[in-house]
Amino acid sequence: GHGIAQAAAQAGMKVVGVEREQAALELGKNRIDASVTRMLAKRVAKGTLTQEGAEAEAARTLANLSYDTRIEAVHDCDLIVEAIVEDMRIKVPFWKQLGALC
Repeated sequence: GHGIAQAAAQAGMKVVGVEREQAALELGKNRIDASVTRMLAKRVAKGTLTQEGAEAEAARTLANLSYDTRIEAVHDCDLIVEAIVEDMRIKVPFWKQLGALC
């Protein structure tokens, strides 16, 4: 799901990444941070973006992202994209909890 979150944030959407465990949340955040840095560094190396432009774009993208371990963090979101492992023992309780929240 980190790629989905990154693409939405780059497009200017406010994104809330939610994971049940803090370690998984940090892993996703770190993947996004590294991916944004890598992507922009490639553009700088190709000469299609200045270093200053890359820094500004990274700041804009990362400012659109927030992270939480509480599902309640999505209570006022307009769109929720679920990227949970394909295990109904995990998905069903998530959707029940989300349904009660939204």
